[in-house]
Amino acid sequence: MPIARSRLAQWVVQPGVARQPLVDRLAFGLTQGQVLHAGETPVQQLDPGKGKTQRASLGAYRSNDREGGAADLRLRLPDEPQRPACP
Repeated sequence: MPIARSRLAQWVVQPGVARQPLVDRLAFGLTQGQVLHAGETPVQQLDPGKGKTQRASLGAYRSNDREGGAADLRLRLPDEPQRPACP
Protein backbone atom coordinates (compact mmCIF):
# COMPACT_ATOMS: atom_id res chain seq x y z
CA MET A 1 0.00 0.00 0.00
CA PRO A 2 1.54 3.35 -1.00
CA ILE A 3 2.06 5.81 1.85
CA ALA A 4 2.35 9.53 1.12
CA ARG A 5 5.65 11.21 1.96
CA SER A 6 3.76 13.76 4.06
CA ARG A 7 2.27 10.95 6.19
CA LEU A 8 5.72 9.41 6.73
CA ALA A 9 7.04 12.83 7.71
CA GLN A 10 4.25 13.19 10.28
CA TRP A 11 5.17 9.81 11.77
CA VAL A 12 8.74 11.02 12.24
CA VAL A 13 7.93 14.51 13.50
CA GLN A 14 5.18 13.67 16.02
CA PRO A 15 7.39 11.55 18.35
CA GLY A 16 10.05 14.27 18.22
CA VAL A 17 7.56 16.92 19.27
CA ALA A 18 6.32 14.67 22.08
CA ARG A 19 9.91 14.24 23.36
CA GLN A 20 10.75 17.96 23.28
CA PRO A 21 9.98 18.53 27.01
CA LEU A 22 12.48 15.77 27.87
CA VAL A 23 15.13 17.32 25.61
CA ASP A 24 14.51 20.73 27.20
CA ARG A 25 14.89 19.26 30.70
CA LEU A 26 18.13 17.48 29.76
CA ALA A 27 19.50 20.68 28.23
CA PHE A 28 18.60 22.58 31.40
CA GLY A 29 20.37 19.96 33.53
CA LEU A 30 23.49 20.21 31.37
CA THR A 31 23.74 23.97 31.85
CA GLN A 32 23.53 23.71 35.65
CA GLY A 33 26.88 21.97 36.15
CA GLN A 34 30.35 23.46 36.29
CA VAL A 35 31.74 21.20 33.54
CA LEU A 36 30.26 20.44 30.12
CA HIS A 37 31.87 18.00 27.69
CA ALA A 38 30.95 18.46 24.03
CA GLY A 39 31.81 16.77 20.76
CA GLU A 40 30.64 16.93 17.16
CA THR A 41 30.99 14.44 14.33
CA PRO A 42 30.38 15.47 10.70
CA VAL A 43 27.97 13.20 8.79
CA GLN A 44 26.24 13.16 5.41
CA GLN A 45 22.47 13.69 5.55
CA LEU A 46 20.08 12.97 2.69
CA ASP A 47 18.57 16.09 1.14
CA PRO A 48 15.07 14.92 0.09
CA GLY A 49 13.93 15.93 -3.36
CA LYS A 50 17.42 16.85 -4.55
CA GLY A 51 18.90 13.35 -4.78
CA LYS A 52 22.01 14.57 -2.96
CA THR A 53 23.42 14.66 0.52
CA GLN A 54 24.25 17.66 2.65
CA ARG A 55 26.68 18.02 5.49
CA ALA A 56 25.31 17.82 9.03
CA SER A 57 26.75 17.13 12.47
CA LEU A 58 25.94 14.82 15.34
CA GLY A 59 26.51 16.59 18.63
CA ALA A 60 26.94 14.95 22.00
CA TYR A 61 26.96 16.84 25.29
CA ARG A 62 27.59 15.43 28.76
CA SER A 63 27.90 16.87 32.23
CA ASN A 64 30.55 15.73 34.67
CA ASP A 65 29.88 12.39 36.45
CA ARG A 66 31.48 13.71 39.63
CA GLU A 67 28.81 16.36 40.04
CA GLY A 68 26.19 13.68 40.72
CA GLY A 69 23.29 13.13 38.36
CA ALA A 70 25.22 13.40 35.10
CA ALA A 71 23.13 14.19 32.02
CA ASP A 72 23.60 13.22 28.35
CA LEU A 73 22.15 14.89 25.29
CA ARG A 74 22.73 13.96 21.64
CA LEU A 75 21.50 16.11 18.77
CA ARG A 76 21.58 16.19 14.99
CA LEU A 77 22.55 19.65 13.86
CA PRO A 78 22.34 20.79 10.23
CA ASP A 79 25.53 22.59 9.27
CA GLU A 80 25.12 26.33 9.33
CA PRO A 81 27.60 29.07 8.45
CA GLN A 82 27.31 30.41 11.97
CA ARG A 83 26.21 28.34 14.97
CA PRO A 84 24.35 29.92 17.88
CA ALA A 85 26.34 30.32 21.08
CA CYS A 86 25.94 27.63 23.75
CA PRO A 87 23.53 28.58 26.56
